[in-house]
Amino acid sequence: RDAEGKPYRMAGSHTDITEQKLSEEQLRHARLAAEAASRAKSAFLSSMSHELRTPMNAVLGFAQILEYDEGLNGEQRSHVQEILKGGRHLLDLINDVLDLARIESGRVSLAIDAVSLAPVAEECSDLIQPLAAGRALTLLVDVPDGLEVLADSMRLKQVLLNLLSNAVKYNRPGGEIRLGASRQGVRVRIEVTDTGAGIAPERLTELFKPFSRLGQESSGIEGTGIGLTITQRLVQMMGGTIGMESRLGVGSTVWIELGANPSAGASGLS
Repeated sequence: RDAEGKPYRMAGSHTDITEQKLSEEQLRHARLAAEAASRAKSAFLSSMSHELRTPMNAVLGFAQILEYDEGLNGEQRSHVQEILKGGRHLLDLINDVLDLARIESGRVSLAIDAVSLAPVAEECSDLIQPLAAGRALTLLVDVPDGLEVLADSMRLKQVLLNLLSNAVKYNRPGGEIRLGASRQGVRVRIEVTDTGAGIAPERLTELFKPFSRLGQESSGIEGTGIGLTITQRLVQMMGGTIGMESRLGVGSTVWIELGANPSAGASGLS
């Protein structure tokens, strides 16, 4: 400053941020384009699933009528049963695609509340037991009374049924399935363990990818490859996490962790 206190020199610097702004704008446009593409994909899948489900139900309906025709010989009845088997598998695939499309488009709303885990586990066990018995599998449930999770009751049941169904399908005849749960601090960990063939460590990264069946495509075991993707999305929507531990020739454990109801005490704490 001069003698009168007025500035006579000023110093400063400037930075050209044009490229940074352009880059940010390009990223924004790319994100918007990706979101639009995802919405378009979900809308397409939803529309196609609805369009396919109507004729598929008609095929199954007429096949069921044929199944009760007493005039069919053994070979004809076998052909009808193949139509029913293939049709039901395709209908399962259509329903799974429709469910995934709803989830990805944000059209699934959840009612998160305190859910008592033991009754849900028992109900799921009762539904899966006939499938397990058909393969001579032992189904064991170890879920403490009083254990509560923060979840949507209907969707939690869907998650557990899918995990138990997979444990039946990919188990060895005469094997074992365990459904267990324990409270771990502010979370509840639920585990479904089977004694199947297991999954190679390098393939675990494919586990939750849509339509990935981890080499089981030619095994003769029916599956859509979408169930675990839907399960992961639902668990995440309920504020939880999901993962798997597996050993070749020993079996696999799929676990999910959900928030514990803080007012339910420390039942099952470990």
